[in-house]
Amino acid sequence: MRGGKTNRASPQTPMLKGFFEWFNPRGFMNTPEEWHSFVVGFCEALCPSKPRIEPIDLYYVQGEWHYYSFGRALGFLALVVFIVGMVKVIWN
Repeated sequence: MRGGKTNRASPQTPMLKGFFEWFNPRGFMNTPEEWHSFVVGFCEALCPSKPRIEPIDLYYVQGEWHYYSFGRALGFLALVVFIVGMVKVIWN
């Protein structure tokens, strides 16, 4: 070891590796069922009318309820941003 410094991993490295082991970005919305669940939730929140069909009746939403909920949350945020933007345009 010439430079006097060693390239050792810190004792926290195994803990961090184990902590982020569950995170796999390649597995995020990689199936059609996940995309459909997300889009259905997004559109239901973006267009706040009574849905023609209950989401629990859709087979692809039953297994991917978390993507449906995530889509609803983002759809609601998009609706709020749209309304705030329209208010700013109209009253300014």
